[in-house]
Amino acid sequence: MINRSIARLLTGVTLLSMSTSALALTVPAPSENEGKVTIRAAAIRTETIPGETVAVTVEIWNHDTRTQHDLTVSLHANDVGITLPQALPQDGTFASPNTALWTVDELFAGRTWRVTVPVTIQPNTKAGTTMSLTARIAGDDINPETSVLSAQTTLGVAVLPPTGSRLDLLAVIVISITAAIAATVVHRKTVR
Repeated sequence: MINRSIARLLTGVTLLSMSTSALALTVPAPSENEGKVTIRAAAIRTETIPGETVAVTVEIWNHDTRTQHDLTVSLHANDVGITLPQALPQDGTFASPNTALWTVDELFAGRTWRVTVPVTIQPNTKAGTTMSLTARIAGDDINPETSVLSAQTTLGVAVLPPTGSRLDLLAVIVISITAAIAATVVHRKTVR
């Protein structure tokens, strides 16, 4: 049985027979996408409030013309204000309480793999806080010189305007006046 590394090395090799029984090997130059994989992490929105759940998507692309095997994808919550769910989608596992792992057995040439993870902002997180998550990919066939091996997405906790009884009363008055004007306009049009 030929191991995978030797099989990969022999892919594209042409054996030429010469009259002297010697063999010459011609190995094509590697393509610019050989072993190239890209990872991206993005939150459905970047501004949130304490206690809210935000969907974070991690995607990987195989730019190579060959299938990538045995890839490991991780998502790490860099700050204590972010909580990963107790049950991870797509058979994810935990390396630690703030790091989730997925194994991608095969990622075919030109294909994309994606997972969406609901993360929760802890209720005691202060307004104005910025937090981040980092996604990483690892694999034996990945070329680190041409690949994007990590990506980060940032979440910010919104600073909400102050509220109080005076501001609430003003909002009720403005909404009531607007509704009365709208009702009058509609009534006038139906009377004519």
